[in-house]
Amino acid sequence: MTLDERSRRRATRSRPSWGEARRRHLHRGGTESCDLAIAGVTSHHRRTHDTSEILISRVEHHAVSDAAEKMARDHDDVSVGYIDVDADGVVDLDSLMSRLSDDTAIVSVMAATTKPGFDSHWTA
Repeated sequence: MTLDERSRRRATRSRPSWGEARRRHLHRGGTESCDLAIAGVTSHHRRTHDTSEILISRVEHHAVSDAAEKMARDHDDVSVGYIDVDADGVVDLDSLMSRLSDDTAIVSVMAATTKPGFDSHWTA
């Protein structure tokens, strides 16, 4: 088998079937992905709950906070709750735990950022 034949076979194997391709969502950037995640999960939660709360950290990326706030504006049964952070931007786990309830649809916490020197120090 030549190198060209092997490359062609490998490419054919890795290509998704039509059914798999229909389930994939391709986006140009992170903002669209954040919006899809927040809106999709919260919409699903709303089907089985009277109210839905989206919890986000106070240092969350604007793509996440914008998507969460849009859901709250568009739906009377959706609210946004904020998780406290310390002076270094590290999530206060007591604040997070105290906010969790059956009405919590999704929690978004930034674990890393491109800003130099920031790390949320996750230890569990």
